[in-house]
Amino acid sequence: MVACLAALLSPGPASAAEVSVARYHLFEVVLTSGKTYSNAFLDVSVSATFTSPSGSQFVAHGFYDGENTWRIRFAPEQPGLWHYETRASDTGNSGLHGQGGSFT
Repeated sequence: MVACLAALLSPGPASAAEVSVARYHLFEVVLTSGKTYSNAFLDVSVSATFTSPSGSQFVAHGFYDGENTWRIRFAPEQPGLWHYETRASDTGNSGLHGQGGSFT
């Protein structure tokens, strides 16, 4: 499951492409792991590659937030449509690895 802070704060349902984040404001990806790790802080790492409207890429590292939840936070520095894709050191964990989406 993937959610983002901007969508959680917006009234009513919205698809990821409908999520709007102001320049330099917080966009947060929330990932839920289908696996439980004995030490989530050390056993798996999570990041996301964000691709800007101009094609530049930025990597943001995530953190474990308890109860099988990881968060990745990013502030876009360009207006326009952004895309992201997550990576996890445990590539077999589909809740953390290979998640993607977009926002403006």
